[in-house]
Amino acid sequence: MKDLEELMMSREGGDEEITERLRRNLRLACVRELTPKQKEVLRLRYEEGKSARQIAKEQGVHPTTVQRTLARAENKLRRCLQYSL
Repeated sequence: MKDLEELMMSREGGDEEITERLRRNLRLACVRELTPKQKEVLRLRYEEGKSARQIAKEQGVHPTTVQRTLARAENKLRRCLQYSL
């Protein structure tokens, strides 16, 4: 992480391409912190637009389980991005 900070500091002039690439890589790193189940539930919710009830029915779990999984995944991503940028 030190190298990343040094790179950003050395580009004080603001090379936007480098900054954007670093942000994209950071987002990917944050997503890698998610469990496979969290990734799947997020995909179903946001890419396919399914409700928690629909996801729960497909996965054979209670809707509350899906809601909790979504909340935990979203919080994990939010914390990762908040403290890393």
